[in-house]
Amino acid sequence: MKNNLNQELTMRKSLTRVAMCSVLMTCITFAALYLYRSRLVELKKRILPSDPVPQLDNKNLFKAYRPEISIKSKDDASYKRSRLKEILLSKNSYTLEVRRGKERSDCQLDSEGFECYQLAFIEENGVNSNAFLISHKKRSRDLVIYHEGHDGHSLDREKEFIKRLMLEGYDIMLFDMPLIGKNPTPNTLPIVARDPHGSLRLLESRNRHLISFFVTPVVMGIDFAKEKRAYKTVSMVGISGGGWTTVLSAAIDERIDVAFSIAGSLPLELRTYDMGDSEQIHTSFYKEFPYLDLYTLGSVAENGKHREFYQIFFDRDPCCFSGNRAQLYSKEVGASASRLGGLFRVVIEKQSKHSIQKKTTLFILERLRAFKNNRGFDAAGSR
Repeated sequence: MKNNLNQELTMRKSLTRVAMCSVLMTCITFAALYLYRSRLVELKKRILPSDPVPQLDNKNLFKAYRPEISIKSKDDASYKRSRLKEILLSKNSYTLEVRRGKERSDCQLDSEGFECYQLAFIEENGVNSNAFLISHKKRSRDLVIYHEGHDGHSLDREKEFIKRLMLEGYDIMLFDMPLIGKNPTPNTLPIVARDPHGSLRLLESRNRHLISFFVTPVVMGIDFAKEKRAYKTVSMVGISGGGWTTVLSAAIDERIDVAFSIAGSLPLELRTYDMGDSEQIHTSFYKEFPYLDLYTLGSVAENGKHREFYQIFFDRDPCCFSGNRAQLYSKEVGASASRLGGLFRVVIEKQSKHSIQKKTTLFILERLRAFKNNRGFDAAGSR
């Protein structure tokens, strides 16, 4: 009996020691985890600040950057633009079909005051582009081309912005990027998820450039608009990949009076996390046509006509081209455009979304109204 009692006491002491050790180890573990978590939080703040991309979009990283613009005169601009047209325009590769009626659903019209036309640019390799012209039945004299990026069909993404333009009295021509939105992908082309337009390189030749698939339909759309509708002003707005297309379209076609490229591009030397797809980084092309030259071309006309080009960025854009890097060239390009009779301006808005918000809409509408009323900024630079 005594032995059994001693054994029971010994067992209880052992269990007590085990329990105390377990509690102690648990406390030590939690303390270690707390210290480890605190250290991780400290390291995260040091390495990964709250910006969408850590420190890679700050102009202070590029202290050695010097903006260079090769266009010094109207003759330079004329030569560069002629070269762009020679390399990029391939109208003979397309057939235009104008359709009306059942395509109203593609325009998602909710008013009888408008009519919709589909402009089907049928390309010989099947890389077709479908544009949609939404026009007031009471004829408008002003057209705005809206070009979407990589996120699908224009009206699926920026419908409220487009409706606001229509309420202001503008006719709208909607474009999507090749192989995206309302534009089909030929069965013969493989699609790479990380670079949806990389497969178009397979169709490049001595007579056909990759970028021609993006620009030629826009220029042909302006041909149609000018010939059939006789618009007094033609403006263009594009976001993301559509902002990049706006840069090229405005550079090649002087008929675009006012252009707004939203989160669309930066010079290659200023890119870090946001290099872009094949069309944005085509090395041989941008060696002959650097982005600063393209921005200048999009701002000027050789015939003395006044043109305006606005680059709009969002400082905390979760997609691309965030931060303040555009300030490194805004004054130089602005001065170059001003000498040649045009206007170039960089606008950096405080915003953390990759979309057209109210502030951007109001700015675009204000600049469009000012252009129609023959009022422009007297000085270039950043807002």
